[in-house]
Amino acid sequence: MSAHRVIGVYLIIAGICTGCYYAMNYSSGWMEFLWYCNIVMFVGALGFFMRNPLILSTVLITAIPAQAMWIVSDITYLMTGEAMGRLDWMIEHQDTGLGFVLDVHYHTAILILSAFGVWRYGYDGRAIYLAVVGTVVIVVITRLATDPFQNINCVFFPCDMSSNDPRVVSFGWGYTIKRSFGMTIVSLILNLALVRILPKRELKLRRG
Repeated sequence: MSAHRVIGVYLIIAGICTGCYYAMNYSSGWMEFLWYCNIVMFVGALGFFMRNPLILSTVLITAIPAQAMWIVSDITYLMTGEAMGRLDWMIEHQDTGLGFVLDVHYHTAILILSAFGVWRYGYDGRAIYLAVVGTVVIVVITRLATDPFQNINCVFFPCDMSSNDPRVVSFGWGYTIKRSFGMTIVSLILNLALVRILPKRELKLRRG
């Protein structure tokens, strides 16, 4: 089996296994599969199966703003033993073993692999359009279809705020829109930078 197919299969298996672990061991249930990290794993798998630079580019610039603070939180916990608010679920369930390992994997694997895919197949500047549409669709579906207490994709209140905090009820659609706008701006900046850094790869792929 070729390398791109191996990576694609790996992402599908990882996405299913990790999502099911959290869905069965915590209270998120099926909503677990609506997290950005889970969705981009499956989309990334499609990108590798198709060796499609547009899909892989979209995954990369969408995943970075969505995953960055989770990775910072994991590193902080490893270095200091103190967890940021977004890892309270792990501490409350005393799941600092497999749960934490899967959390680190959840938020880093797709970044590393999508970056590799872009390096290997090139960057497609049209990714920004799919990234914006994808972000809006995921945010709206999450906001309308999930339990606010679970705060999937942190669309209801800041990730590092506990759901037991009485202030969470003060965050409405305004917060959700600001969060989506902030992620879109980061994706736009990444797109502008990568188009400049990898223009030759992009042109080579278009010709071939």
